[in-house]
Amino acid sequence: MRKGMGQVKVRRIRQPHIIDSRPTGRLGLLLVLLVVALGSWGYLALDLPREQPTSIKVPAPANEPVKPSDLDSIEQNRATLADETAELEQRLQSLSEDRQAQSEAVRQAQDEIRQLQSENAKLRSQIAFLTQLFGGDDGPITISDLALSSEGEGSVRYWFKVSRTNADEDMLTGQVRMQLRGTIDDQERYFSLSELTENGDDGHRLGFRHFQEIDGTIKLPQNFLPEELLVIVVPDDKAKGGARRQFEWKLSEEPD
Repeated sequence: MRKGMGQVKVRRIRQPHIIDSRPTGRLGLLLVLLVVALGSWGYLALDLPREQPTSIKVPAPANEPVKPSDLDSIEQNRATLADETAELEQRLQSLSEDRQAQSEAVRQAQDEIRQLQSENAKLRSQIAFLTQLFGGDDGPITISDLALSSEGEGSVRYWFKVSRTNADEDMLTGQVRMQLRGTIDDQERYFSLSELTENGDDGHRLGFRHFQEIDGTIKLPQNFLPEELLVIVVPDDKAKGGARRQFEWKLSEEPD
């Protein structure tokens, strides 16, 4: 039977390959989103001009009439402010004048201090000169027996004796100078006799052969605390030599 029939050749049938021409899913999604976005933008662009901005209406202030009482109150306040301003200006002027007065007082005090310092320096120079000229307490002239007594209100009476150790027939003439040393407010001060007496005498005149008593009254400066009294004898004839002596300031009764 196989021999009588022709041999049939079996052929393999290939299945056709179908190519999908549709876009992929991701690309299609992007295109859809792009179309939606363009549509929304177009809608907004066409719809915005239709909306008009809302205007805010501010109510106009009420035109209330000004009352006479209000004018009186304003005028009273203005007058009060004017008075306060004038008072402040007056206080400012007073403070300015006080400051100027204080500055002037300070300047005057500084000038007085400089003047006193200059006077003290001058008196110290005179003391040094007289000390060098007359030497120590020992010499042909003796100063002794100082007595000081208070007469009240800062007045002090003084008494002492000037004598010669080698008296001769010639008169000794010259001058007695005095200087008081002490402190004012812990500051050292020197005062000459002319600054401590009412008549301004700068000393006592001498004229004796054996001795001469010297006395007088001085007025102490305010707040002055005396410590030492310096007495200097200056002869007219410098060849005879002079004398000086320092006495501790100590009040006592005037000798009989």
